[in-house]
Amino acid sequence: MLPPPQSPFPAPNFSEYPNQYFPTANRTNLDLQRFRIQAAVRGQMGMPLQSNGFPPLGSRNFGGFSHSLLNMTSVDSSYGSWLPATIRYAQGTNEGGISSQGHGVLGREVSDTGSVSFKPNSNFNGVPSSSGIRRSEGLIKDFEPRNRRRPSYSSVEELRERIASVAKDQHGCRFLQKIVEEGTPREIQFVFSEVTESLCELMVNPFGNSLVQKILEKSNEEMIGEFLLCVVKDEAAFRKICLDTHGTRGIQKLLDCLSTADQIGLMVAALKRITVTLTTNLNGQHVIQHCLKLFSRPNTEPLLLEIAANCVDIAIDKSGCCALQQCVAHARGEARDRLLAQVVSNAVFLSGNPYGNYVVQYAVGMKIPFVTRKIVTKLGGKFARLSMDKYGSNVVEKCLRESDERVSDDIIAEIISTPNVSLLFLDPYANYVVQSALAVSKGWTHKALVKLIEEHQNSLHSHLYGKRVLDCVRGNKRHRL
Repeated sequence: MLPPPQSPFPAPNFSEYPNQYFPTANRTNLDLQRFRIQAAVRGQMGMPLQSNGFPPLGSRNFGGFSHSLLNMTSVDSSYGSWLPATIRYAQGTNEGGISSQGHGVLGREVSDTGSVSFKPNSNFNGVPSSSGIRRSEGLIKDFEPRNRRRPSYSSVEELRERIASVAKDQHGCRFLQKIVEEGTPREIQFVFSEVTESLCELMVNPFGNSLVQKILEKSNEEMIGEFLLCVVKDEAAFRKICLDTHGTRGIQKLLDCLSTADQIGLMVAALKRITVTLTTNLNGQHVIQHCLKLFSRPNTEPLLLEIAANCVDIAIDKSGCCALQQCVAHARGEARDRLLAQVVSNAVFLSGNPYGNYVVQYAVGMKIPFVTRKIVTKLGGKFARLSMDKYGSNVVEKCLRESDERVSDDIIAEIISTPNVSLLFLDPYANYVVQSALAVSKGWTHKALVKLIEEHQNSLHSHLYGKRVLDCVRGNKRHRL
């Protein structure tokens, strides 16, 4: 009896691979390459690999493939349970539909043995047979389930009464956007009329909102007016759109397209009813800010007056404090006076709030002398307490740095005259206020503050925050953690 044929390939070094993947030490590089081929084919077919690793080895094949890689002639079905649809490399045939150049598509006809046939090639879909198999777009497309295949549309007419649902699909949305971009006015009008009833639903859809924005770009004044009416007629739906991540972009696009006074007035009236809700929402506040940028002051004044009437509730909100600062920056005349008056009258409460303190700092940072004086007057008698507060200390520092010399001297004088002033030098927050006071004070005020600190030098020298105050007195660079 003749000895079994020997593989011409050298044995691999299996120490490079995890043992769980290669439990048999006698497998060759050829075996490994055959497994890669099988794994690639099964991956393209969407079939999982066997849970227990490799199939059992035969004497002349590996997982159903011939022992010779360079002369693959057939694939048997001895491991049909492991590889339900095996591929037969039939020499000299083209049964599977792949051309000799390797650019064809695998045929769908399967033989009685469960095998699919195609012609072998040294460059199978651009992959040399001697270097393994890479992903094949042809195989992916052929074995992709029918319900996952990309839909194909030839014209917009075939989508009659289905455009709203097609717009929610990625590929359908792209097709419709192309129609709107390149189509005739009649086709644009047809798409618009189809989506009108589902407009609010599409504006909050990840794909549908892109189509809505494209329609707005191509719409005339009449279509914009009809679009606006559809959006604002239902307050609850309008609010939902403005607060949605996708919907807020659609509303901002609609604001860009408004051109007549009637359209702007209708939009402002609709927004006024939900202004407070929008300004305290991360997405909704962008709608309000976009209005302030686009529309004239007379048009935005109703929104600003509504915000001023609810200033405190908006200022203590995480998103609202940012929106309120933008409103103060854009406001003029009566609207700005009302906003600032609300900030001044509630300065003490807002200064101790995690978000409201930023609004007070912004008002002081506007460097309007009478506003700063009013805020300092409102905070008078409370500077020591606010200096020891995490949020209030920032407001006190802002007042010291942004006020004129006379106002800052009054603040420092109040701090110096505080009973147990040494506690301020040792406080985690107030020590920064003291350092700012040393930086801005001049003349007798500065000398009095330095003298007071030196009197408590012994207790400050051994304390973390006290040493920082002493360093500031000695002229060292001020530092923070």
